[in-house]
Amino acid sequence: MGNLIRNENMKLYIRPRTWVLIGLVVVSLIFNAMFAAKQPEVSPDWKAKLSNEIQQETQQLQDDQARGAFPQKQQLLQQQIKLNQYRLDHDIPPSHTTSWLFAKDFTGQLGLATIIAIVIAGDIVSSEYQWGTIKLLLIRPVTRTKIYLAKYAAVLLFGLFVTVIMLVLSLLVGGALFGFAGLSEPYLPNLPLEDMVPGSLSVGQDLVLTYLTALLYLWVVSTIAFMFSAASRSSVLGITLTMVVTAAGEVLAKSMPNFSGMKFWLFTNTGLLQYFEGVPPIPGMTLGFSLAVIAAYVLVCHAVGWLFFTKNDVSA
Repeated sequence: MGNLIRNENMKLYIRPRTWVLIGLVVVSLIFNAMFAAKQPEVSPDWKAKLSNEIQQETQQLQDDQARGAFPQKQQLLQQQIKLNQYRLDHDIPPSHTTSWLFAKDFTGQLGLATIIAIVIAGDIVSSEYQWGTIKLLLIRPVTRTKIYLAKYAAVLLFGLFVTVIMLVLSLLVGGALFGFAGLSEPYLPNLPLEDMVPGSLSVGQDLVLTYLTALLYLWVVSTIAFMFSAASRSSVLGITLTMVVTAAGEVLAKSMPNFSGMKFWLFTNTGLLQYFEGVPPIPGMTLGFSLAVIAAYVLVCHAVGWLFFTKNDVSA
């Protein structure tokens, strides 16, 4: 099994396309670093400005409450006031940056890692049929199940590789620009998050949680792409179907937050960071529940992908 996984990794990393995709991550990092380096320094009178902003927001909140504005708007203002007051009380400027905060901001580019993972996973099986090399794989004295698992392992290792590259490079670039201080500093988002308690997580803890939950999301999306790749025999179709399903699934999850049945929908459960930075989208949902739902969908995807891969007629 180890030789099969090694072989799949060699085939993956020997292709120029793989390194072009990884190069996109590096280019994205360079642009983020250029933008961050141009950010203005912290103003010496930032405390006075923030105090004035808190007063204005408090007055606006009172006005909104008097005229019965939308509860969501009032709650957002309350969170913003709480966030700004926490910054003031703990001497944390709104616009300062450290290597850890730079790395946290760069997690916004994890969507690029998702696209890269979809391209790789959606092609790794179907390309064997398109090139005609699937017969060379199947004449080996190994079962189709082992080949299936080896390819899936290569996909997961690639997703881990890209994610680690993003984390390490963003920390190194951020450290070169801003230094490595501030790891234990309380994490405060740029925008208030619903029911988040300021200071409940350190910057380091939040960064670790962000990447762990991103890895799980990559695992889910890669599994969907791998299923389509095994079932369709077409790289273009497998990649396209995965992107459509993922985009539509995310939109559906966010467009029906008040429907309790949506808690069983896959993409309502994939944003696990919501359990640490905010609140679950539907009351009653827990981290354990979301992990169980994700596991069930992954098993279904594997059942479909494995069935197609092991039963397909190669001569067709």
